[in-house]
Amino acid sequence: MKKVVVKLENVSKSYVDNKFVIKDLSLEVYSGEFLTFLGSSGCGKTTTLRMISGLEHVTDGKIYINNEDVTEVEASKRPVNTIFQNFALFPNMTVEKNIGYGLKMKKVPKDKIKKRVKEMLELVKLEGYEDRLPSQLSGGEQQRVAIARGLINQPEVLLLDEPLSSLDLKLKKQMQIELKNLQKKLKITFIYVTHAQDEALKMSDRIIVFKDGKIIQEGTPEEIYNHPNSIFVADFIGDSSILEGKVIEKNKTFATIYLDEKTIIKTLIEDMELPNDINENDKVNIITRPEKIKVHLEKKENYLEVKVKELIYNGSFKRLNAIYNDKEIKINIDIDDRHNYEKDETIYLELDKDIVVLKKVEHER
Repeated sequence: MKKVVVKLENVSKSYVDNKFVIKDLSLEVYSGEFLTFLGSSGCGKTTTLRMISGLEHVTDGKIYINNEDVTEVEASKRPVNTIFQNFALFPNMTVEKNIGYGLKMKKVPKDKIKKRVKEMLELVKLEGYEDRLPSQLSGGEQQRVAIARGLINQPEVLLLDEPLSSLDLKLKKQMQIELKNLQKKLKITFIYVTHAQDEALKMSDRIIVFKDGKIIQEGTPEEIYNHPNSIFVADFIGDSSILEGKVIEKNKTFATIYLDEKTIIKTLIEDMELPNDINENDKVNIITRPEKIKVHLEKKENYLEVKVKELIYNGSFKRLNAIYNDKEIKINIDIDDRHNYEKDETIYLELDKDIVVLKKVEHER
């Protein structure tokens, strides 16, 4: 059974006029996991992180760390450390003093601080940087110092508030790998906040998707990507094409969905592929990913007939955008596909049986 290290119980947060940023939120964070709060700006993910850290007070509800109620415990006395997006290094302190600052505040003997700082520098691959000031470091090096400072107290939980957002793309990708490897090595619980879905998919053991102060979906990266539970999640996580259809038959093994007079598709009845609340004659949304669509130049029964909109070179693959009933469909095609797809050319799409079917909700986004 997984050990729960952080628990939020019906937590709410409001600022003025009783306007709630977070309302009745409950979640559990497990020991040693890399958990990511994912969502757009203003969705409540950072506020939730700050309430766990103690930097924001809770309006209602309870927060527990290791089964201890810390709702009213001040930030400095909670067994967590926070890494911010701006690194928050002391500009007039050397790398060594920045990393050892937390231990100094706890009045740890100097020789032990020096030993622990040395261990941290080795861990983040900054040996020999002890006497440098933050201004003498690159963005990636400053990030490593911030991580070392966050880890030196050996916190139960490390909270990371968009720590890679200020780095350039190449360095960001490198740090994503290093941060994940570091977390695995130390087996410390990481709670990571980001609006970047690619970061969340690459780094997380589990993702919690936020919207308007609520949890919309939680699961592994594979579950969130392959089985979104709403149009919002499908649209927010990765690229997706969303079509409309109608269920014309449903039995114990599959459902038959009518797209138009030329196209009928079948999907297997499985827990994630077809929710139980979908029945015959229901209008549905069909979600498919670009890599799960095959392109054909010849017509065949139940292929989707579309018009080419544009072909975009994307490095390791080509992105083909096509139009069907005024809706854009995104397809990834092999870089070696030499066909010259012309604008308004008619092509035919074969949809993978591994589609996601959701009951149509009016005005959902």
